[in-house]
Amino acid sequence: MRNLTPHLIIVCLTLAALLSTRDGLTAEPSTRDLMTAQLLEWLSSTEGVAGAEVTVAALDGRVRVPECLDSFEFSFPFNDKSTVRVSCSSPNWSVVTRVTFERPPPRAPVQANNPPSQMTYALVAARPAGHILSAADIVQVTETSTARRSAGRAVSLGDIAGARLARDMPSGAALQASDIQIAHRVLTVVSPLQRGSALTEANTQMMTFYGALPADALTSIDELRRMVASTQLRPNQPLRLSNLRQLADVIRGDELIVSVSRGPVTIETPVIALAQGVIGEQIEVQNPESGETFRVIITDVGRAEPR
Repeated sequence: MRNLTPHLIIVCLTLAALLSTRDGLTAEPSTRDLMTAQLLEWLSSTEGVAGAEVTVAALDGRVRVPECLDSFEFSFPFNDKSTVRVSCSSPNWSVVTRVTFERPPPRAPVQANNPPSQMTYALVAARPAGHILSAADIVQVTETSTARRSAGRAVSLGDIAGARLARDMPSGAALQASDIQIAHRVLTVVSPLQRGSALTEANTQMMTFYGALPADALTSIDELRRMVASTQLRPNQPLRLSNLRQLADVIRGDELIVSVSRGPVTIETPVIALAQGVIGEQIEVQNPESGETFRVIITDVGRAEPR
């Protein structure tokens, strides 16, 4: 192991020189910037909207976006398209964020004698507040502007299915966005948890949440990696990143094994962490034999690779 250490020092010094030269020429975008750019490109190709027509909600400052070895992957996890799941397979990481579309309405020719109309959905029978809607509850109708019950935004069939009525509704009432609470699947705690408690698969569960979903709500058990409560948590409330704290995967003073591969040969050497961090984050380390310091990327608990 000691005979291999000089080789690693040469490799790390070469990498540091290359990166220093590159950084002197141009500033690299952050991983958040890269994720946002890829998200806007995905929305442009799938939804046919320009980047200027979409606003991406800023992630909580404590959410660390890793350097994804592959491109980030995106999907709409719920019925609406205001929530996007961003995930990365290497390292295994995901988060949900909110997007707002600002498409201008298409211009329709003005007809002097016929008022404008739109397709909407109406209830086939009266339903009370709290009723969970299904396709059997509604019928599609054409509604003219003179017959509109309110100036509220109409909703699509995807919004309605599985949604909960926000108020008592009479038979034949046209559904507007303010009349329903859209269903979302989120994580919550099984029983009250005190501050400092670790969150695990055993003390959390999935629940259906109705209404506006917080941008930092957790929607998968995979997002609970080394999380503890930073405040008291209550059941039937969405778990939010702003109410949690992530424990570091590496603590200052920990010994890490740094691996460098050259074809079929892998060189490993121990180093000492000079800062704490989580998987996917860069930290500074020191070679205990030479005293040299350099930056690495944490790949697992106790393991890293040169930046």
